[in-house]
Amino acid sequence: MSHQHAAMAERLKAAVLKSVDPQGSVGSNPTRCAILGENSMKTMIVLMGIQGSGKSEYYRQYLSQQYVRVNLDTLHTRAKERLLVSECLEAGTDFAVDNTNPTREDRARYIVAAKAAGYHFVGIFMESKLQECIRRNNLCEGKACIPASAIAATSNKLELPSYDEGFDELYFVANDGVTMRKEKWRESK
Repeated sequence: MSHQHAAMAERLKAAVLKSVDPQGSVGSNPTRCAILGENSMKTMIVLMGIQGSGKSEYYRQYLSQQYVRVNLDTLHTRAKERLLVSECLEAGTDFAVDNTNPTREDRARYIVAAKAAGYHFVGIFMESKLQECIRRNNLCEGKACIPASAIAATSNKLELPSYDEGFDELYFVANDGVTMRKEKWRESK
């Protein structure tokens, strides 16, 4: 890698880390998420569900104190996302991917990396009732408000997760807009 490319990569890395941690570092996090129970392994969580299903709210309420957030809405590009994931994996930091992740293919990019780095891999599927998600989304303002057609398009390609994708733990979260109820995933037959 040329000196110019190395310098650019370092600047990108610093910018991504700054967006996650104002101190500019990603460190090992000894605290474990109480909602998942005690776990001595490094953990990666992948949130799944259509826009408006409550993924980001779930992250804020239950994961934000223990997990670095990886989110395309804040990082803006897959390159920055890959860099942050790579930094978390290298540092052994617990993190949560807060994106729609609607298909097996979308989730596979994280599973392969997590398993290769020795991570415990957890999936959380948010209840994704289209009309309810559109209603919640309509309460958002500015760029946070997604067109209903985009939400419907994500809903149309949404694939239910399965343990055979490589999840060590898998959960379903029901969201009535007031409370979120988490339960163990039950495979459909």
